[in-house]
Amino acid sequence: MDRLRVAVHADDPLTHCGVTSWLRTSERLEVVPSRLGPGTGVLVLATGPTSRDVLGSLARACPAGNLLRLVLLVNHASEQDLAAVALTGIVFVLPRATAQPGQLVRAVLDAGSRPALGSADAMTALRRQLSRAQRELRPHHDRAGLSPREVDVLRMLSAGWDTAEIAEALSYSERTVKNLIHRMLKRLNLRNRTHAVAYAVRTGIV
Repeated sequence: MDRLRVAVHADDPLTHCGVTSWLRTSERLEVVPSRLGPGTGVLVLATGPTSRDVLGSLARACPAGNLLRLVLLVNHASEQDLAAVALTGIVFVLPRATAQPGQLVRAVLDAGSRPALGSADAMTALRRQLSRAQRELRPHHDRAGLSPREVDVLRMLSAGWDTAEIAEALSYSERTVKNLIHRMLKRLNLRNRTHAVAYAVRTGIV
């Protein structure tokens, strides 16, 4: 049985060792040196908060013209950061503080079986996963009485998504999304979508 080749990048040697030991519990995975090369299927990146430095390191790690399937272990990431990371390949995001060995192994194996970015199905699946990850990365955040669906919509608006893209990602009709935004604006006394994005930034939703 061919094993999936996975590379690990981490902020520090201790984290690198821990993540590597978790991955080696699966006979279906082969951990390869951090220097990425031909045949590397998945990259696991373990970091605290994402930053320009982290994203720059990731871009340099990716072979030119070769999109990687990425699993990100992170303490915090903004919607904009996740969108930037998504450009490198299929993304699974796991909260670093609560991730478990079996969960990480499953994410890596799932990432390895996904098609490269480009198809509509791949992008839809990615957007849904990013939305779930954002909720997990802010488990105790005060959302001012907003429903999880409204929080998702606010984050997508802040990332520049239009009504059609939001509807596709959440599996709703465009009419449903428009009605949800209208009710939310009215309840929060917001003038328009731009005002809603400013509200999301001010209250820490994004």
